[in-house]
Amino acid sequence: MDRTRKRRILEKLDEDGFITVSGVSELLGCAPVTVRRELEELEKQGLLKRVHGGAVRTGSNFVHNNVKEAFYQRIYDKMEIAKMAYDTIAAGETILVDDASTCLHLGSLIVNGREKPLHVITNSILLAERLLDCPHVDLTVIGGSVAKNLAATEGDAAWKQLEEVSADRAFIGVNGIDFERGISLTGYPQQKVKSLMMARSRSAYILADSGKFGKYYMSLLCPADEPTGIITDQNVDPRVLAKAREKGITILVKDRKRSKSDENG
Repeated sequence: MDRTRKRRILEKLDEDGFITVSGVSELLGCAPVTVRRELEELEKQGLLKRVHGGAVRTGSNFVHNNVKEAFYQRIYDKMEIAKMAYDTIAAGETILVDDASTCLHLGSLIVNGREKPLHVITNSILLAERLLDCPHVDLTVIGGSVAKNLAATEGDAAWKQLEEVSADRAFIGVNGIDFERGISLTGYPQQKVKSLMMARSRSAYILADSGKFGKYYMSLLCPADEPTGIITDQNVDPRVLAKAREKGITILVKDRKRSKSDENG
């Protein structure tokens, strides 16, 4: 019930831009003190900003269209994955971050991580908007054609610019992970962007919730053992972890680490 309540609060906030404690209390049928507690927790996670009597969203149109559905789906798994990804980053590093919904959650951690100054290079318009006013973030936005359903850039101009950058780490979202056939996506234009991000980074991490394992789509990104690590949530099937060990594939799970060691860039 707690997670369902938080999700409904975020969805309402995204629709209206502003919510009141009394309005949410009536909507959800719970006490105002419960709503205030939920808003406080969501603010700590960087998902909203509390104001007198309610809350406002952290950025205009932070999630919308196709991105909205992905952002809210398995939201707590994605937040867990994002926290693990953030913990791999050292202060002063340059990171490449793609347009995946989990990377938006990573963005919230970067915003609140003032002790960890970073140079962020991204093709995500939503992430760029999120980081725009962060004094501890040097921001580079990859140009190119805009895929409006993803609010992200792609195409020849994006590919050319990516070929000229370099980074310590890349964080990449995907649609499917099959240990035999590889890591895959649903479309080619973003496949090229993600592939270049991996190639231009010393370490590359795949961010994928546990529901992505055993699935394969039309655009192959890379073999499953190519990334530095695949970061997933604690709901991952133990059989997946066992198979990864057999094949020398690094899977990183909260409080656990499987197979090859992290090369730390």
